[in-house]
Amino acid sequence: MKKYSICTLFEKDYHLGLAVFINSLVVNGFSGNIWAGYKGQLPPWLAQLKPGKETQSYILTENISLHFIELHTEKHLTNYKPDFMLDILNIYDPHCEGLFYFDPDIVVKNDWQVFVDWIKWGPLLCEDINSPLDKNHPLRKLWVDCYKKYNLTLQSNKDVYVNGGFVGVKRNDADFLVHWKNIQDIMSEEIGGLKDWGLKDRTYLFSMTDQDALNISIMRDEEVSILGKNAMDIIPGGYIMSHAIGAFKPWRNNYISNAFKGISPSITDKLFWQYANQFLKPYSTLELVYKKSTLNIAALISRVIKR
Repeated sequence: MKKYSICTLFEKDYHLGLAVFINSLVVNGFSGNIWAGYKGQLPPWLAQLKPGKETQSYILTENISLHFIELHTEKHLTNYKPDFMLDILNIYDPHCEGLFYFDPDIVVKNDWQVFVDWIKWGPLLCEDINSPLDKNHPLRKLWVDCYKKYNLTLQSNKDVYVNGGFVGVKRNDADFLVHWKNIQDIMSEEIGGLKDWGLKDRTYLFSMTDQDALNISIMRDEEVSILGKNAMDIIPGGYIMSHAIGAFKPWRNNYISNAFKGISPSITDKLFWQYANQFLKPYSTLELVYKKSTLNIAALISRVIKR
């Protein structure tokens, strides 16, 4: 059986998202290594786990190991994805057949085998909420001109704009990660570093640094597979994972206050609390009851108050 691994990046309270993400993997049949790069402190819920043989490694189940790697990069973690994925493939997990990156605010909602089956035809990506970005959009033409200075030929031939929160590659497609990292290194030179993300508005050449770099990478005429917006629950009809896009992360969300503002709980919110405490338990029983209660009250309020 082929062995696939997963990696993610987190800091601060995103360890809560990481715990629930891991729970969703366990429930949906993942087996293999999970690699978590981090800045700051390790999660407090690690006390629930049995340490593994290696430093900062833990045994989740008979078939799943969790490994933490402390990072000292100056880059914002969201801009460190291709670097981290290449390190996993080349240094930390040289025998895995492929690697999937997930943001820690994603919940997996379908059998893990689906991901394995769908990675066969090149790097696997997912459409973003801001897609499409027309192939004739001035930004794409500006990207072509910018990278031409560095002897990189891009094709303005795609309309889809992909999300930076999920990338899957087979080992023999790892060159895609090299291209992505190179695109980001050039971007860093152009804008004076990658310490930040979400720069200015969409008229700026590199507004969303990590996502723009990923989208520029697939303009090299790469053979990629792209899932639609519903794959992340960005639009209704989701079937494979759910992504907490935006500022209101489930573990931070004041559901009742937002409901009175016309912001109803999302599918991702409901799934997050469904998977919370199923295996790892980042919340006390009382905290979990409170959070689920406020979610249910907010759902009732949202039937009356809408934007």
